[in-house]
Amino acid sequence: ANLPKGQSHEKVEFANFFLKGYSAKVIQLIFAILEAYRQKIYVSPRVVQLCLNYLRER
Repeated sequence: ANLPKGQSHEKVEFANFFLKGYSAKVIQLIFAILEAYRQKIYVSPRVVQLCLNYLRER
């Protein structure tokens, strides 16, 4: 994981676990939500904002 130096072993271990097990699934879900929005299915503006913020920070 790309963490700042000096992080505890537990944080590094969790970061690696998240990247391997959940990161791709979370991004797939976000893209599915944004695809629904693109197809004119109602998605609240706050959810769209949160999705875009998540992708921007990754």
